[in-house]
Amino acid sequence: MMLAESMRAIMILTALQSKISSGKRKKKKSQCPMYKFHLVFVTNPPVVQRNFRINELYNNIVAKMSLVLRFEQQRSNYVWEQALLIQGLKDALSTQPIEMQWQQIIEKSQLAKVIATTYHQILLSDIVNVDINGRMRTFQIPLMTEFVSLPPRQVEVLPGSTLSSVSPFTAVSDDSEIQHEKEEMMVHFALLLLDDTETIVKDIGAEKDSLIDSFIRVIKPTESLTQLSAMSELDINEVRSFAKHLIFWRRAKAVLPVSYRNTYIVSPLAPMQNIYQDSMIFKQTFFAMPPLTDLLSHLSSVHSRPKALKYIIPSKDHRGLYVDAIAWLLKYGYVCQLHSFFWVKITKEVKIKVAEQLEIESKKRKHKRQEQQQQQQLGGHNRDSSREIDPDLAQFLTNSENENDSNEEAMYGSSSESESELNNSKNKHVRNTDNTMRHSHRGDSKNLSSRSNTNPNILNHGLSMSMGSTAAARSNSSVTATGGQTKSGFANGFNNNVSGRKLAVQFEEEEEEDTILVDPESATALERKWIAACVDGKPPEVTNLFYKLLKYMNGKWALDMFLLKEGVSRHDIKKMIEAMGEHIVVGKHCTDKISLQDHSTNSVPLIKTDSFYRQLIQTTLYNHRLDTTYKMKMNPKIPTNIQLTPQQQIQQQMLLRANDRYQYRIKKLMNAHTLYVAVLFMFGVLQFIGLAFFTRGFLLSRQVLSDQATCLSQQGSEQCFQPQHFNKTLMLVIDALRFDFVIPVNESDQGFHTNYHNNFPVLHRLFEEQPENSLLLKFIADPPTTTSQRLKGLTTGSLPTIIDAGSNFDADTIDEDNLISQFHQHGKKVAFVGDDTWNALFGPFLHPNLTFPYDSFNVGDLHTVDNGVTEHLFPMLSGELGDWDMLIGHFLGVDHCGHRFGPEHFAMKDKLSQMNDVIERVIEELDDDTLLVLYGDHGMDPLGNHGGETQDEID
Repeated sequence: MMLAESMRAIMILTALQSKISSGKRKKKKSQCPMYKFHLVFVTNPPVVQRNFRINELYNNIVAKMSLVLRFEQQRSNYVWEQALLIQGLKDALSTQPIEMQWQQIIEKSQLAKVIATTYHQILLSDIVNVDINGRMRTFQIPLMTEFVSLPPRQVEVLPGSTLSSVSPFTAVSDDSEIQHEKEEMMVHFALLLLDDTETIVKDIGAEKDSLIDSFIRVIKPTESLTQLSAMSELDINEVRSFAKHLIFWRRAKAVLPVSYRNTYIVSPLAPMQNIYQDSMIFKQTFFAMPPLTDLLSHLSSVHSRPKALKYIIPSKDHRGLYVDAIAWLLKYGYVCQLHSFFWVKITKEVKIKVAEQLEIESKKRKHKRQEQQQQQQLGGHNRDSSREIDPDLAQFLTNSENENDSNEEAMYGSSSESESELNNSKNKHVRNTDNTMRHSHRGDSKNLSSRSNTNPNILNHGLSMSMGSTAAARSNSSVTATGGQTKSGFANGFNNNVSGRKLAVQFEEEEEEDTILVDPESATALERKWIAACVDGKPPEVTNLFYKLLKYMNGKWALDMFLLKEGVSRHDIKKMIEAMGEHIVVGKHCTDKISLQDHSTNSVPLIKTDSFYRQLIQTTLYNHRLDTTYKMKMNPKIPTNIQLTPQQQIQQQMLLRANDRYQYRIKKLMNAHTLYVAVLFMFGVLQFIGLAFFTRGFLLSRQVLSDQATCLSQQGSEQCFQPQHFNKTLMLVIDALRFDFVIPVNESDQGFHTNYHNNFPVLHRLFEEQPENSLLLKFIADPPTTTSQRLKGLTTGSLPTIIDAGSNFDADTIDEDNLISQFHQHGKKVAFVGDDTWNALFGPFLHPNLTFPYDSFNVGDLHTVDNGVTEHLFPMLSGELGDWDMLIGHFLGVDHCGHRFGPEHFAMKDKLSQMNDVIERVIEELDDDTLLVLYGDHGMDPLGNHGGETQDEID
């Protein structure tokens, strides 16, 4: 709740003195009888906010104001003299009403005016500017306008409040080093002025052409403080000081530089209660922009994910306008920037790969040590008389307790190496050693080690060989001795078996799952091996960039911030993400909404939480557990000519049982794979058969005749041409011009839309005003309604087939008889400007000096082709570029606008209005000997597409 709503304060000044009399008033300053004065604040905030509001008032107002008054009293007896003046005025005005007394006291006493001004300004939550003994003093209670998380719904926030987790003024990280780094990142932020420049300069009393005046006048929301320092030729420390001053005194707010590459969404703190009055202000400020409500709906649509601003801007010419509009919306708190955060994801495949590598390295070390021991044992004996021992059996029977211990240290990062690295880390303080987002089972290792100490020579070795890795030894395993009570450890079960009881061994398996490292910079030895395996085989530039940015992949650094800090381009980041694939998880959020995007599946689940990092760690999206899946990759071969001890027989049985289980799994998996392959093969055959029927029955081909019509082909006719009525023909094609775009539509009719109806009235008006000189006809286009096929239909009179749609972007010259070739055959000059599809279809028939094609492939460009047609069309009409008999102009803006935004976008209204103006100008400049023919080659559906599927695409 705001201070003005929660506090009613009464400020009272009391002066404690030995005696106040008229004689005392005339004493010198050095003989002031006052030994103490009090400035009393009486307030009554809500109970739930009492402590907070009292501390806030004391620290920002009471303590500072009392200190100033005490200083002025010691310097010039200011408080004492003002107290005498107030007392004298009260005595003199005692007969008047109390309201008039205080009004005159405030007018005549500076201290009374200071107290009254402070009281009223605090109630308004405004900055207090008062004159105390000839010096301007300023006090304020800082307003909470920047939030790192959403406040409770019942708590009101000030209009214009910002929601951001990257601002240096809202950083609440427990890590002081990260907090300090974010404050250092302030030089990469921009300033957004909360008022116009002249008002701010006037309010702060800056002199003309002073440093602060010059600095304020160059501030732009698109320029960072570093860029402002270069532009104003000021030191960066001075710029930072000015910026903090403006922010503290509520003249500006810090934001990341506004850019069309950023993604903005409607802020959850948006002041929707002011949307109507702000819409009028927005329309007056940005009269060329769509309404405020429409712009907000484009930024946060319920039908699509948030996208960068550049995909909403109609063209490059609108960039500056849209960027200024976003700055306005940030200023008033309607939008906030959507940031990207990175984490490192360790997949189960990487874990298995690292575990296998560790196991192989361990076996190599053990094998090497065993060979050395065998050489030492056989050194004093006759090798010829000794019996050859199988190496696998020797390895199997050798004590490996020390090796198992070293494997556990390597796998779980508990070695002295990892401990020393953690102790020597640059943070120099205690960190949480659990660095992965999973349920930890490390406590189980203590019980396991205590159990294994019962018989270290046999049990440790047997467990490591049967499990295949020490990770399995850390899982929840139990051994039950039948005929007696259940033992808590494997060693107890073994001792019972030695005494003659039967032994049953049970293995509980758990599937390995993925892991997200929450702090890869302080990874353990095992986690570093995981990270190295993730980048194994990647290009050097990707590996170098990954390790350079690894410390920022903890979910606490926004992409925009570390890009600026490290000087990395967005293109390099995109390339790294594509190369790393599923090993990088990208989260997009503003503060309390997390959008985790796994680049391997493109899934985007949304998780709401009160505390971002706590919920992210606790979320069940990734439920991580230690690897308890064991693999037996060896087939133990025990020689039959060697007598085994009972302990060795037990170990052999364990190995054989585990090997049988492993072989059963392999066989089951192979059977399942065989079934999957058979099903996929059947689906492939069915698809092939269906494709064959489709191509034979639906994708029909047509026979093209290369014959050309001539006068000789007209049998029994004395004249093969109609009488000539015009000397020239102007043929204009407006791509995707739907019929309802040019006819009047009643605004009350169902389906009426202001962005594409009644914006092209010139054709219908001409038809009504001059029916004897004009025709307005509707034709039905035959599918496929693609540009190349429709141009063939308009010039040849033939019907295209579906298979012709494949040549829409790579058309060949038309071989059959057509209108353009007939003009060329009879010596007519055919001029052309517009879509280069005409040049591909009719290139040999167009006059080379009067042909101006434009690339039509970039559907995001709404203006280049249309502007080019307009630039050449009117000089051709006036004869400046040469004579012609037929002039063809093809506009593409309407079609491209439909592809990019759809017909309901406000850009469609602008484009149709532009075409209407062009046609009106063409009609004005035409003479009576020129025929104007205006076509629309096809229509478009509600999404702006055209292929012939709906009625809107063929009308």
